[in-house]
Amino acid sequence: MKMQWHQDVAFDRLREHEQLIRGAVGTNEDTTRLRAIDTTLFDVLGWDKLIVETEKYCRAVGYADYAFSQDESMCLILEAKRQDTTFVLPEKKLGDGVVGFGLLASECPAAGDALRQATGYAASEGARYVAISNGHQWILGLAFVQDQPIEQRSVYVFQSFDDIAKRFSQFWDCFSPEGIFSNTAASRLLESRKASAPDKLSDHISNYPAPADRNVIVNEIEVVVGLIWDQMNLDEGEEQFLRECYVRPEASTDSITEAKEILQQRFDTDQSVSQEALDATDLPTLIETYKPEKPIIVLGRIGHGKSTFLRYLRLIEAEEVLRKYIQIDIDFLDRPDKAADVAAFMYSQIDDQLRSRYDADIAEDGLVRGVLHSDLSRFKKTPTGKFYSDDKEAFRKHELEHIQQLQKDKHSYFGKVFYHLKHGRGHSTALFFDNLDRRGDDIQEEAFLRASAIARDWSCLVFVCLRPSTFYRSKGDGILDTVAPKTLAVAPPKTSVLLKKRLQYSAQVAEGDRPDLWKRTALSANVSVHLRSTAKFLRCCAESFFKSKELAWLFEAASNGNVRDLLRYVRVVLTSKHLDTGKILDKIGNGGYRIPVHEALRALLYGDKMHFDPDTSVFVNLFDIQRADPMEHFSRMLALRYLDQIPPGTPTYAYCRLDVVIQYLCQLGYSGDHATSTIRYLYSRKCCEGRVPDQNWKDVSGDIRITNLGRYTINDVIYTFDYHGAVVVDTPILDEKKRAVIRDVFPIRRRLDRGDAFVDYLRSASRAVQDADAVRFCDRVFDTVKRRIEQIRASLDS
Repeated sequence: MKMQWHQDVAFDRLREHEQLIRGAVGTNEDTTRLRAIDTTLFDVLGWDKLIVETEKYCRAVGYADYAFSQDESMCLILEAKRQDTTFVLPEKKLGDGVVGFGLLASECPAAGDALRQATGYAASEGARYVAISNGHQWILGLAFVQDQPIEQRSVYVFQSFDDIAKRFSQFWDCFSPEGIFSNTAASRLLESRKASAPDKLSDHISNYPAPADRNVIVNEIEVVVGLIWDQMNLDEGEEQFLRECYVRPEASTDSITEAKEILQQRFDTDQSVSQEALDATDLPTLIETYKPEKPIIVLGRIGHGKSTFLRYLRLIEAEEVLRKYIQIDIDFLDRPDKAADVAAFMYSQIDDQLRSRYDADIAEDGLVRGVLHSDLSRFKKTPTGKFYSDDKEAFRKHELEHIQQLQKDKHSYFGKVFYHLKHGRGHSTALFFDNLDRRGDDIQEEAFLRASAIARDWSCLVFVCLRPSTFYRSKGDGILDTVAPKTLAVAPPKTSVLLKKRLQYSAQVAEGDRPDLWKRTALSANVSVHLRSTAKFLRCCAESFFKSKELAWLFEAASNGNVRDLLRYVRVVLTSKHLDTGKILDKIGNGGYRIPVHEALRALLYGDKMHFDPDTSVFVNLFDIQRADPMEHFSRMLALRYLDQIPPGTPTYAYCRLDVVIQYLCQLGYSGDHATSTIRYLYSRKCCEGRVPDQNWKDVSGDIRITNLGRYTINDVIYTFDYHGAVVVDTPILDEKKRAVIRDVFPIRRRLDRGDAFVDYLRSASRAVQDADAVRFCDRVFDTVKRRIEQIRASLDS
């Protein structure tokens, strides 16, 4: 429904229709509905008559006066009464207007009977709210509250027109389409939503989250794997590493070829300009075909391999072409500190690298005069130059001042330097702006603007690594429109191939392929003994990732395609106490081993902790709650399920409007605020994303979609005993009896018993969700986990 107005407009409408509403006092039911109730609903609150049905037949229960729908589902049943039927509590001060139904029914039997009647209609239609009104008095309640009889529930009461006007903000929240659709009133009517959730099991675990104990073998392997992983990070810029480990993503192959062609074209252009004289007849063609120089954007998400893409381009694919280039690296990894320092940082890096790599000291007198030759020749012809031409000492003094003045404009001066080197030495120039995606948006944008000026004014190629979020926002702000950059997209490599190559390389290092590493590293005798075992272990892991699609998909999903995260998670698993490395080494010695998915999953769930820690685990706890509301256990799970059901192909490509997802959760009974905070949390944990990747939540508008991590969580992880056995310590248990038996235990049989109790509790809590399809989904999950628990028990008994 399209909203026609908001609360302030509605209040003005209430005042406009005050006399009509008040004038309905003493009239019959039909007149009351016409003058007071209809006016309030449609002219004041703005309900669309197309979604309101009168005299609705409610499955043999009777006929409801008003039935309000939301997306073809009933959300509110309203019963109308005559003006002389009074609902107010005699001489009672209602405070905020929320009172117990039992008190209302005992002191106002007519109101109690009317509300029970409306509740019967609502129950038959599945409506969440029930209301009664006689035109100037209005009452709203919930049709269903789990484990709470109607006498114990709360209702909102508005005693009169004056009471409505005085508390109009509350009245709007209770009866407007916006309030009903977003379940604003439910937060006050449900006692569970007022109370905080009880303590978690983790609140009573000493030293939680404690680090996991490690046996001796795992400790030694961790040291060796850690050294190898650190060495791989150092080797990433080496030619040998790139030849053995770089995986050309199919989506990036064209970008590599195009980048190589651009480098060759730039060099060929520079050579033709420096070697050929331009004839006047060529000028029209030159003007017609000339295109402004522009930076080349290497576009990819954080961790998708932009830096490795450039290293591979420079050291392998375009190495021969780039021999003819002056290559300048501007690494923004940890400098500068702020955007205002970007220019100074760039110029200092260029100065240092020209001197150290190319023996070009821009402060050396001979080079300075060569660079400024045309400027100095022009200076001689100026009035100052002519005046001091006969006084050599004075001339040199003024010439020096002129040189210093020219050098102050560093952008212009460096442009002259590269022009001089191009024509004097035959070198083209390429600058590479790396690691910008790790910096703030202000530094990224400032660096890009500087890169644009360099490409335009220095006739250099400038490669700039940017995040899509910065690229699209800058384009929207008009920054990129004025530059029209060339973009090269970098996609993540295939996980199974990448990990196989990396782990094989690591095994070679462990086997002694890099003796220089071990010579400079002080290793204990025990660690040295395990080098060969570690190499076998790494080769086993390489084959496991390459041959098991399920294992590769686990890590690809967990990392969302981020190569940095992928390698970090692999390291976590290889050194985890929750991966039985001793058993693996024994089985390798007896013929071979493949890492089971459930062991890797357990390692990712726990990391280096003894218990599940929501702040460090790769996977989110879908069942955590903040309030003592059983429905809250399932909001994250149901939000992910809804997003997962959106088709990944055309025309949506799995995207869904954010407000539609929030509306879906509200239809299930969640408040608008809770629905929004749920999506925000899932977004922060990378389970869903906007159309612009890596965007801050505050900038998200329009569409969102589920990520690989979110999809894997809702389709795979949630069905495992390992997941439920992990998150149980982080989930408040509202049922006191279940809370008493859910304890911190470690023996496998006791953990299985605890898992049974936890799943039974969640199944019972899911009955608070008033949606049959959602409850069926919950049952499928819990049935699967139950079967898995029984399978594990059977294997222990066999």
